[in-house]
Amino acid sequence: MRIDKALKALLKFSQSTMDKGGKDIAAKHRAQFTQGKDHKGKNFKAYRPYYASKKASGNVAKNQISTQTSPVNLVLTGDMVNAFDFISSTIDGTEVGFDYGITDNKQAQKMQDLADGKIGNKVIKSRKRIVASDQNLGPMVESALATLFVNQINDNLKKLTGRPTVINI
Repeated sequence: MRIDKALKALLKFSQSTMDKGGKDIAAKHRAQFTQGKDHKGKNFKAYRPYYASKKASGNVAKNQISTQTSPVNLVLTGDMVNAFDFISSTIDGTEVGFDYGITDNKQAQKMQDLADGKIGNKVIKSRKRIVASDQNLGPMVESALATLFVNQINDNLKKLTGRPTVINI
């Protein structure tokens, strides 16, 4: 088998693998930011004392479900977090990808405001809570992506060689 065909076979992904992988990655990303970790794996900045006290006592919103203040978990009513989900996956020749995030405009705006540091009508840059940026998805997400690729390459190697292969990362 020619090397280019072997590499293509090694890196082949099925639509079902990409759909499952995309759902897993979206769930991992949701788990990461609800555990208080940003796009670089660092803890989100603490809430200001007044807001932390209000949230802890359940007095921020009528439909509030979270009183957790440390670590900051971006959950108040759960609406934004629940809207963060897998959208679709694509396989286009040798390129694969998936989209996930928030499709609901109201919930997406909440996430954007958090990323911009917008609190009410003010923008406080030191209060930015960014869950993803160019080339920074956070350690839990990046590890899950690596695992997805390693497992798929391992499965494809098994098909090509007829024997199990161990890949350590």
